[in-house]
Amino acid sequence: FDLNSAENVDESQHGTHVAGIIAAKHTSPAKGVAPDAIILPLDFMNEEGGFTSAGILSIRYAVDKGARIINASWGSSSCSALLAEEISSLQEKNVLFVAAAGNSGNNLSVFPEFPAAYINPTQITVSALSVRGFMAGFSNFGSLSNVMAPGEAIFSTFPGNNYAFLDGTSMAAPMVSGVAALLLSINPNMKADVLRTVIFNSVSPGAFNVSTRGEINIPAALNLLSN
Repeated sequence: FDLNSAENVDESQHGTHVAGIIAAKHTSPAKGVAPDAIILPLDFMNEEGGFTSAGILSIRYAVDKGARIINASWGSSSCSALLAEEISSLQEKNVLFVAAAGNSGNNLSVFPEFPAAYINPTQITVSALSVRGFMAGFSNFGSLSNVMAPGEAIFSTFPGNNYAFLDGTSMAAPMVSGVAALLLSINPNMKADVLRTVIFNSVSPGAFNVSTRGEINIPAALNLLSN
């Protein structure tokens, strides 16, 4: 991870897919949730993984460059006090942190993964819905996860001007990040904790094992700010 390098090579093709879910233009086959959002891609992982220290540097770099939303479609079972402190500090910096819940099919309260299992006033942890509208079998869940979003057979951008379907909470998290970007486009001055509350209050309720018991509802979220 080199902050002085402009080169960004998506070896795993994962980041390109995540970015497209958020911001792919609607003139392309894959249509992003918030096509006018600006993506700041920070690649600190390859197919073999990455270092938590590089993840922390990525968060700091994004905040320094003015990012209002950080999408963290990554994680592990290792708990880092430094990473926890860094994410906690985002509240005073007015930055929303959106984390993928993880794909182990576990209750995060019993088998935590991080950063998903951290609890912060400006953090949203996202579990994945299947194409049938149920919780995906691979998705982590429980009270430490907050909302559900589509995460199975998600069509998005791929390197080399290609497109592909992928599964994972990594695909669910950018759905929520995209909604957050749309809400900020309506009210750029909204505080990150208020943004989180608006998203929570707009979910469609169901029998989901997450803290809000609901799934993301984009029209409802936008209506809360428009009315």
